[in-house]
Amino acid sequence: MKIDMKTGVFYSGVLLLLFTVFSAINHRRLSQEFMKKSEWDAAFSKMREERQAREEKFNELWNNRIETQIRNLNAKQAAYDKKHQEVERSFAETEKRFQERFERLRRQKEKERAYPFSQRMTDIAKSWDAQAKVNWEKHKNATLTQWGWIKEQPSQDDINDQDHEE
Repeated sequence: MKIDMKTGVFYSGVLLLLFTVFSAINHRRLSQEFMKKSEWDAAFSKMREERQAREEKFNELWNNRIETQIRNLNAKQAAYDKKHQEVERSFAETEKRFQERFERLRRQKEKERAYPFSQRMTDIAKSWDAQAKVNWEKHKNATLTQWGWIKEQPSQDDINDQDHEE
């Protein structure tokens, strides 16, 4: 097959026309795809922003929940520590009272050894006897008269008053 110039130019023109048409179609399609891609990018960006907003909101709520739990745990720990300190203080006070009581008992035993109970009772009885003797000597006449053991003697003033009346 022999191609002459006229046929070659025709076929070259047709090829050039086809190339131009296909290029225009591809350009249009690619432009539409690019526009769609821009729309998709905008939609994707919007979805990404919404997802980020949801994540931020979730993170904020989660952090608030965690902070609340931490505050509750800290409050419980503080209450436990306070109660534990009170129990320790109570045990320390009880131990101190027991130690003081044992110390008093020890001192009392030492005192008992140094000054026995029987000796103390004897000394107390002697002091009461001495005090009773002093009180007896002091109030002997009044007591005996009160109980009728001796007759009441008139005083010197009563005797003088009787003499003046006669």
